[in-house]
Amino acid sequence: MKKIILIFIIILIVCVVTLGLSYQALFDWGKKSNQYQEEIIIELKPKTSLRNFSKILEEQKVVSKALLFEAWVRLFSNYRTFQAGRYYIKGEYSIELIIKKIQSGETYNPVLFTIAVPEGFTLAKIIERMVSNNIGTYNENFELANSIEFLQSLNISASSIEGYLYPATYPFTEIPAAKDIYSLMVNTFWDNLPTGYLEKIKEFGLDLHQAVTFASLIELETLYDFERSQVSEVIWNRLNKRMPLGIDASIIYGVKDYQGDLTFNHLKDASNLYNTRIHLGLPPGPIGSPSRDSLLAVINPSKEGNYYYVLDYETKKHIFTKSLNEHSKLVRKLIQDQKK
Repeated sequence: MKKIILIFIIILIVCVVTLGLSYQALFDWGKKSNQYQEEIIIELKPKTSLRNFSKILEEQKVVSKALLFEAWVRLFSNYRTFQAGRYYIKGEYSIELIIKKIQSGETYNPVLFTIAVPEGFTLAKIIERMVSNNIGTYNENFELANSIEFLQSLNISASSIEGYLYPATYPFTEIPAAKDIYSLMVNTFWDNLPTGYLEKIKEFGLDLHQAVTFASLIELETLYDFERSQVSEVIWNRLNKRMPLGIDASIIYGVKDYQGDLTFNHLKDASNLYNTRIHLGLPPGPIGSPSRDSLLAVINPSKEGNYYYVLDYETKKHIFTKSLNEHSKLVRKLIQDQKK
Protein backbone atom coordinates (compact mmCIF):
# COMPACT_ATOMS: atom_id res chain seq x y z
CA MET A 1 0.00 0.00 0.00
CA LYS A 2 2.84 2.36 0.91
CA LYS A 3 4.51 1.50 -2.36
CA ILE A 4 1.36 2.46 -4.33
CA ILE A 5 1.08 5.75 -2.45
CA LEU A 6 4.73 6.49 -3.15
CA ILE A 7 4.29 5.79 -6.85
CA PHE A 8 1.21 8.04 -6.90
CA ILE A 9 3.13 10.84 -5.20
CA ILE A 10 5.99 10.46 -7.66
CA ILE A 11 3.57 10.58 -10.61
CA LEU A 12 1.84 13.61 -9.09
CA ILE A 13 5.17 15.38 -8.65
CA VAL A 14 6.16 14.57 -12.23
CA CYS A 15 2.83 15.93 -13.47
CA VAL A 16 3.16 19.11 -11.42
CA VAL A 17 6.72 19.64 -12.59
CA THR A 18 5.72 18.93 -16.19
CA LEU A 19 2.79 21.35 -15.95
CA GLY A 20 5.04 23.93 -14.36
CA LEU A 21 7.63 23.54 -17.08
CA SER A 22 4.92 23.64 -19.76
CA TYR A 23 3.42 26.74 -18.19
CA GLN A 24 6.82 28.44 -18.14
CA ALA A 25 7.60 27.29 -21.66
CA LEU A 26 4.30 28.68 -22.90
CA PHE A 27 4.91 31.96 -21.07
CA ASP A 28 8.41 32.23 -22.58
CA TRP A 29 6.98 31.40 -26.05
CA GLY A 30 4.73 34.45 -25.85
CA LYS A 31 7.60 36.68 -24.71
CA LYS A 32 10.10 35.54 -27.33
CA SER A 33 10.77 38.00 -30.16
CA ASN A 34 10.12 36.84 -33.69
CA GLN A 35 11.36 38.45 -36.88
CA TYR A 36 8.66 39.04 -39.50
CA GLN A 37 10.55 39.80 -42.69
CA GLU A 38 7.48 40.28 -44.90
CA GLU A 39 4.64 42.62 -44.00
CA ILE A 40 1.54 40.87 -42.69
CA ILE A 41 -1.88 42.45 -42.35
CA ILE A 42 -4.12 40.59 -39.96
CA GLU A 43 -7.79 41.35 -39.55
CA LEU A 44 -9.90 40.66 -36.49
CA LYS A 45 -13.53 40.91 -37.47
CA PRO A 46 -16.23 41.61 -34.86
CA LYS A 47 -17.60 38.53 -33.08
CA THR A 48 -14.69 36.29 -34.23
CA SER A 49 -14.04 33.61 -31.62
CA LEU A 50 -10.59 33.21 -30.08
CA ARG A 51 -10.28 29.74 -31.61
CA ASN A 52 -11.04 31.00 -35.12
CA PHE A 53 -8.76 34.00 -34.73
CA SER A 54 -5.94 31.71 -33.56
CA LYS A 55 -6.40 29.62 -36.73
CA ILE A 56 -6.24 32.78 -38.88
CA LEU A 57 -2.93 33.73 -37.24
CA GLU A 58 -1.53 30.26 -37.91
CA GLU A 59 -2.64 30.40 -41.56
CA GLN A 60 -0.91 33.77 -41.97
CA LYS A 61 2.20 32.39 -40.22
CA VAL A 62 2.00 34.91 -37.41
CA VAL A 63 2.12 32.04 -34.91
CA SER A 64 3.54 28.57 -35.31
CA LYS A 65 0.57 26.83 -33.65
CA ALA A 66 -2.96 28.13 -33.21
CA LEU A 67 -3.37 26.04 -30.05
CA LEU A 68 -0.37 27.73 -28.39
CA PHE A 69 -1.75 31.21 -29.13
CA GLU A 70 -5.19 30.27 -27.81
CA ALA A 71 -3.66 28.82 -24.64
CA TRP A 72 -1.43 31.87 -24.11
CA VAL A 73 -4.37 34.27 -24.39
CA ARG A 74 -6.51 32.19 -22.02
CA LEU A 75 -3.74 31.99 -19.42
CA PHE A 76 -1.98 35.34 -19.68
CA SER A 77 -4.35 37.79 -21.37
CA ASN A 78 -8.04 38.63 -21.87
CA TYR A 79 -9.59 38.10 -25.30
CA ARG A 80 -12.48 40.41 -24.39
CA THR A 81 -10.09 43.36 -24.57
CA PHE A 82 -9.12 42.60 -28.19
CA GLN A 83 -10.37 45.30 -30.59
CA ALA A 84 -11.64 44.50 -34.06
CA GLY A 85 -9.74 45.96 -37.00
CA ARG A 86 -6.81 45.47 -39.34
CA TYR A 87 -3.28 45.32 -37.91
CA TYR A 88 0.10 45.68 -39.59
CA ILE A 89 2.92 43.36 -38.58
CA LYS A 90 6.49 43.68 -39.84
CA GLY A 91 9.85 43.56 -38.10
CA GLU A 92 10.52 42.30 -34.58
CA TYR A 93 7.49 41.33 -32.53
CA SER A 94 6.72 38.95 -29.71
CA ILE A 95 3.30 37.35 -29.44
CA GLU A 96 2.74 39.47 -26.36
CA LEU A 97 3.50 42.68 -28.29
CA ILE A 98 1.13 41.66 -31.09
CA ILE A 99 -1.58 41.08 -28.50
CA LYS A 100 -0.93 44.50 -26.93
CA LYS A 101 -1.18 46.08 -30.37
CA ILE A 102 -4.60 44.49 -30.90
CA GLN A 103 -5.75 45.45 -27.41
CA SER A 104 -4.74 49.08 -27.94
CA GLY A 105 -6.72 49.30 -31.18
CA GLU A 106 -3.63 50.46 -33.10
CA THR A 107 -5.28 49.60 -36.40
CA TYR A 108 -3.72 49.79 -39.83
CA ASN A 109 -5.54 52.15 -42.18
CA PRO A 110 -3.34 52.98 -45.17
CA VAL A 111 -4.35 55.94 -47.31
CA LEU A 112 -5.37 54.54 -50.70
CA PHE A 113 -6.81 57.70 -52.23
CA THR A 114 -6.44 61.43 -51.63
CA ILE A 115 -8.25 64.36 -53.21
CA ALA A 116 -7.31 67.98 -52.55
CA VAL A 117 -9.69 70.92 -52.90
CA PRO A 118 -7.78 74.23 -52.96
CA GLU A 119 -9.50 77.38 -51.73
CA GLY A 120 -11.71 78.85 -54.45
CA PHE A 121 -11.84 75.64 -56.50
CA THR A 122 -14.99 75.28 -58.59
CA LEU A 123 -17.23 72.22 -58.77
CA ALA A 124 -16.12 71.68 -62.38
CA LYS A 125 -12.46 71.48 -61.32
CA ILE A 126 -13.29 69.13 -58.44
CA ILE A 127 -15.22 66.85 -60.80
CA GLU A 128 -12.25 66.85 -63.20
CA ARG A 129 -10.00 65.66 -60.37
CA MET A 130 -12.45 62.94 -59.41
CA VAL A 131 -12.82 61.71 -63.00
CA SER A 132 -9.02 61.68 -63.44
CA ASN A 133 -8.91 59.37 -60.41
CA ASN A 134 -11.60 57.07 -61.86
CA ILE A 135 -14.31 58.24 -59.46
CA GLY A 136 -17.26 58.09 -61.85
CA THR A 137 -17.75 59.92 -65.15
CA TYR A 138 -18.15 63.68 -65.54
CA ASN A 139 -21.89 63.32 -66.22
CA GLU A 140 -22.42 61.01 -63.23
CA ASN A 141 -20.63 63.45 -60.92
CA PHE A 142 -22.46 66.45 -62.34
CA GLU A 143 -25.87 64.81 -61.95
CA LEU A 144 -25.13 63.82 -58.35
CA ALA A 145 -23.80 67.30 -57.51
CA ASN A 146 -27.06 68.81 -58.79
CA SER A 147 -29.45 66.19 -57.40
CA ILE A 148 -32.00 67.98 -55.21
CA GLU A 149 -32.66 64.78 -53.26
CA PHE A 150 -28.93 64.34 -52.54
CA LEU A 151 -28.53 68.01 -51.60
CA GLN A 152 -31.47 67.82 -49.20
CA SER A 153 -29.91 64.77 -47.54
CA LEU A 154 -26.86 66.98 -46.84
CA ASN A 155 -29.06 69.82 -45.50
CA ILE A 156 -28.26 72.08 -48.46
CA SER A 157 -31.05 74.40 -49.64
CA ALA A 158 -29.71 75.07 -53.12
CA SER A 159 -29.86 73.68 -56.65
CA SER A 160 -26.15 72.78 -56.73
CA ILE A 161 -23.46 71.61 -54.35
CA GLU A 162 -21.17 74.41 -55.62
CA GLY A 163 -19.69 76.38 -52.72
CA TYR A 164 -20.40 73.72 -50.09
CA LEU A 165 -17.41 71.48 -50.92
CA TYR A 166 -15.04 72.72 -48.26
CA PRO A 167 -11.43 73.36 -49.37
CA ALA A 168 -9.17 70.79 -47.70
CA THR A 169 -7.20 67.62 -48.42
CA TYR A 170 -9.27 64.46 -48.01
CA PRO A 171 -7.53 61.09 -47.46
CA PHE A 172 -9.43 57.81 -47.80
CA THR A 173 -8.41 54.37 -46.56
CA GLU A 174 -10.72 52.74 -49.09
CA ILE A 175 -11.51 53.76 -52.66
CA PRO A 176 -14.65 55.88 -52.15
CA ALA A 177 -17.72 56.47 -54.27
CA ALA A 178 -18.45 60.02 -55.46
CA LYS A 179 -21.32 60.20 -52.99
CA ASP A 180 -18.96 59.46 -50.09
CA ILE A 181 -16.50 62.16 -51.21
CA TYR A 182 -19.15 64.84 -51.61
CA SER A 183 -20.73 63.91 -48.28
CA LEU A 184 -17.39 64.21 -46.45
CA MET A 185 -16.65 67.58 -48.08
CA VAL A 186 -20.06 68.98 -47.17
CA ASN A 187 -19.85 67.63 -43.61
CA THR A 188 -16.47 69.37 -43.34
CA PHE A 189 -18.15 72.57 -44.54
CA TRP A 190 -20.72 72.29 -41.73
CA ASP A 191 -17.93 71.53 -39.23
CA ASN A 192 -16.06 74.68 -40.28
CA LEU A 193 -19.07 76.99 -40.28
CA PRO A 194 -18.27 79.57 -37.57
CA THR A 195 -20.26 79.32 -34.33
CA GLY A 196 -23.45 81.37 -34.49
CA TYR A 197 -22.92 82.07 -38.18
CA LEU A 198 -26.52 81.46 -39.27
CA GLU A 199 -27.81 83.92 -36.69
CA LYS A 200 -25.15 86.51 -37.52
CA ILE A 201 -25.79 86.54 -41.28
CA LYS A 202 -29.50 87.10 -40.60
CA GLU A 203 -28.53 90.37 -38.94
CA PHE A 204 -26.88 91.32 -42.25
CA GLY A 205 -30.00 90.35 -44.20
CA LEU A 206 -28.50 87.24 -45.77
CA ASP A 207 -29.50 83.60 -45.87
CA LEU A 208 -26.80 80.90 -45.90
CA HIS A 209 -26.75 80.47 -49.67
CA GLN A 210 -26.27 84.21 -50.17
CA ALA A 211 -23.52 84.26 -47.54
CA VAL A 212 -21.69 81.34 -49.21
CA THR A 213 -22.04 83.12 -52.57
CA PHE A 214 -20.67 86.33 -51.02
CA ALA A 215 -17.77 84.42 -49.42
CA SER A 216 -16.90 82.76 -52.71
CA LEU A 217 -16.53 86.20 -54.33
CA ILE A 218 -14.12 87.24 -51.58
CA GLU A 219 -12.20 83.98 -51.98
CA LEU A 220 -11.72 84.43 -55.72
CA GLU A 221 -10.83 88.13 -55.47
CA THR A 222 -7.82 88.00 -53.12
CA LEU A 223 -4.93 85.74 -52.21
CA TYR A 224 -4.27 87.53 -48.93
CA ASP A 225 -6.05 87.08 -45.61
CA PHE A 226 -5.56 90.73 -44.63
CA GLU A 227 -7.49 91.84 -47.74
CA ARG A 228 -10.59 89.73 -47.16
CA SER A 229 -12.35 92.20 -44.87
CA GLN A 230 -11.52 95.04 -47.27
CA VAL A 231 -12.95 93.19 -50.28
CA SER A 232 -15.99 92.41 -48.13
CA GLU A 233 -16.49 96.09 -47.38
CA VAL A 234 -16.34 97.07 -51.06
CA ILE A 235 -18.95 94.42 -51.92
CA TRP A 236 -21.21 95.54 -49.06
CA ASN A 237 -20.87 99.22 -49.98
CA ARG A 238 -21.73 98.50 -53.61
CA LEU A 239 -24.70 96.31 -52.67
CA ASN A 240 -26.06 98.98 -50.35
CA LYS A 241 -25.69 101.66 -53.02
CA ARG A 242 -27.16 99.36 -55.70
CA MET A 243 -23.98 99.59 -57.72
CA PRO A 244 -22.83 96.73 -59.98
CA LEU A 245 -20.24 94.60 -58.20
CA GLY A 246 -18.08 94.40 -61.33
CA ILE A 247 -16.31 91.22 -60.18
CA ASP A 248 -14.61 89.62 -63.18
CA ALA A 249 -14.15 86.25 -61.44
CA SER A 250 -17.93 85.97 -61.35
CA ILE A 251 -18.25 86.86 -65.05
CA ILE A 252 -15.62 84.24 -65.92
CA TYR A 253 -17.51 81.63 -63.90
CA GLY A 254 -20.59 82.20 -66.08
CA VAL A 255 -18.70 82.04 -69.41
CA LYS A 256 -19.00 78.63 -71.07
CA ASP A 257 -15.70 77.24 -72.33
CA TYR A 258 -13.68 80.16 -71.00
CA GLN A 259 -10.30 80.19 -72.76
CA GLY A 260 -8.39 82.58 -70.49
CA ASP A 261 -9.35 85.84 -72.22
CA LEU A 262 -12.14 88.07 -70.89
CA THR A 263 -13.38 89.89 -74.00
CA PHE A 264 -15.52 93.00 -74.53
CA ASN A 265 -18.37 90.70 -75.66
CA HIS A 266 -18.11 88.79 -72.37
CA LEU A 267 -18.39 92.03 -70.40
CA LYS A 268 -21.52 93.05 -72.31
CA ASP A 269 -23.22 89.64 -72.28
CA ALA A 270 -26.48 90.08 -70.34
CA SER A 271 -27.40 86.41 -70.84
CA ASN A 272 -24.61 85.55 -68.39
CA LEU A 273 -26.42 85.74 -65.05
CA TYR A 274 -23.04 85.87 -63.31
CA ASN A 275 -22.13 89.06 -65.16
CA THR A 276 -21.84 91.41 -62.19
CA ARG A 277 -21.03 94.36 -64.43
CA ILE A 278 -24.61 94.24 -65.76
CA HIS A 279 -26.75 92.41 -63.18
CA LEU A 280 -27.11 94.10 -59.81
CA GLY A 281 -26.70 92.24 -56.53
CA LEU A 282 -24.99 88.97 -55.79
CA PRO A 283 -24.68 86.38 -58.56
CA PRO A 284 -27.18 83.44 -58.54
CA GLY A 285 -24.86 81.19 -56.56
CA PRO A 286 -21.29 80.53 -55.36
CA ILE A 287 -18.45 80.67 -57.88
CA GLY A 288 -16.13 78.37 -55.95
CA SER A 289 -15.34 76.84 -52.56
CA PRO A 290 -14.84 79.52 -49.88
CA SER A 291 -12.65 79.03 -46.83
CA ARG A 292 -13.70 79.71 -43.26
CA ASP A 293 -11.79 83.00 -43.36
CA SER A 294 -13.83 84.20 -46.33
CA LEU A 295 -17.07 83.14 -44.64
CA LEU A 296 -16.04 85.20 -41.60
CA ALA A 297 -15.05 88.17 -43.76
CA VAL A 298 -18.65 88.43 -45.01
CA ILE A 299 -19.79 89.45 -41.52
CA ASN A 300 -16.60 91.34 -40.61
CA PRO A 301 -16.14 93.99 -43.30
CA SER A 302 -13.63 96.78 -42.75
CA LYS A 303 -14.94 100.33 -42.26
CA GLU A 304 -12.71 102.45 -44.44
CA GLY A 305 -15.36 103.75 -46.84
CA ASN A 306 -13.90 102.08 -49.95
CA TYR A 307 -15.94 101.32 -53.09
CA TYR A 308 -13.18 100.35 -55.51
CA TYR A 309 -10.02 98.30 -55.71
CA VAL A 310 -7.49 97.44 -58.38
CA LEU A 311 -4.73 94.86 -58.51
CA ASP A 312 -1.15 96.09 -58.49
CA TYR A 313 0.49 93.52 -60.76
CA GLU A 314 3.91 94.21 -59.26
CA THR A 315 3.01 93.49 -55.64
CA LYS A 316 0.03 91.20 -56.41
CA LYS A 317 -1.90 93.16 -53.79
CA HIS A 318 -4.98 95.34 -54.18
CA ILE A 319 -5.13 99.09 -53.74
CA PHE A 320 -8.44 100.28 -52.31
CA THR A 321 -10.03 103.67 -53.03
CA LYS A 322 -13.14 105.58 -52.01
CA SER A 323 -14.14 107.34 -55.23
CA LEU A 324 -14.33 106.60 -58.94
CA ASN A 325 -12.05 109.59 -59.59
CA GLU A 326 -9.34 108.15 -57.29
CA HIS A 327 -9.81 104.74 -58.82
CA SER A 328 -9.54 105.98 -62.41
CA LYS A 329 -6.35 107.94 -61.68
CA LEU A 330 -4.82 104.90 -60.02
CA VAL A 331 -5.74 102.62 -62.91
CA ARG A 332 -4.14 105.02 -65.43
CA LYS A 333 -0.99 105.23 -63.32
CA LEU A 334 -0.72 101.45 -63.03
CA ILE A 335 -1.16 101.09 -66.80
CA GLN A 336 1.58 103.67 -67.43
CA ASP A 337 3.89 101.91 -64.96
CA GLN A 338 3.26 98.63 -66.72
CA LYS A 339 4.13 100.13 -70.11
CA LYS A 340 7.36 101.54 -68.68
